[in-house]
Amino acid sequence: MHFQYNGWFLFSCFGLLFSYLSKKNTLPLITNRKLFIVMTATVGPTYLLSILWLKLPAALRLTADIAGVLQLLVLIYIVRLLPLVKKNIPLNFSKTTGYLWSMVFIAFIIKIILQLLSIIPFLSGYAFGFRPIVIGYLHLSFLGIISFFILGYINQELSEMKHPLSKTGLWIFVAGVLVQELILMFQGLEVIEFKPLRYADMILFYASIAMGIGLIWTTLSVKKDKRSARTSET
Repeated sequence: MHFQYNGWFLFSCFGLLFSYLSKKNTLPLITNRKLFIVMTATVGPTYLLSILWLKLPAALRLTADIAGVLQLLVLIYIVRLLPLVKKNIPLNFSKTTGYLWSMVFIAFIIKIILQLLSIIPFLSGYAFGFRPIVIGYLHLSFLGIISFFILGYINQELSEMKHPLSKTGLWIFVAGVLVQELILMFQGLEVIEFKPLRYADMILFYASIAMGIGLIWTTLSVKKDKRSARTSET
């Protein structure tokens, strides 16, 4: 699973982003290559951060620590790119896409910080031994980073064709994701003697329904726009 969300899923998102920016002539090709090299160098070693619950030899433990630092270098490199990207973003860049991608970046920062914290033995025991924390981290990666980015990318492409995704559907989905993350975070705090959150399971269930409704709403709105476009053409 590590090589899915830290490997080809994340690589695909960066590929889509840089492909879009390249079409707008906003970033040089060398920038793409540098980021690809840095990410490729980190994706293998960071796998060790996912198995710290095992009794790893000292050499592998040290490699895991270095992997956490390497991921921080990826974050620093991306932060250094932001002024260049922001300077060259086209004027018709959708606000909705901007909001979604801002949340992607925040989620990415939180993900890197959590990975760094996981190298601390005291914290890694909780991280890998408490189910809500594990689920919350996976949701942060798959929903907060991958799903938000893809929705933002689709919305940007459709916005340029004057058919953006439904804002209502998108924000219902986003609200469901954020509620789930907050509830899982509160459940994770139970390991340090926080009072258990009442009705947490029901809230998670309704948040999942909200996410489904948001995606269905968004999909139906796209189909409706396509039908309207065909009708106007005829």
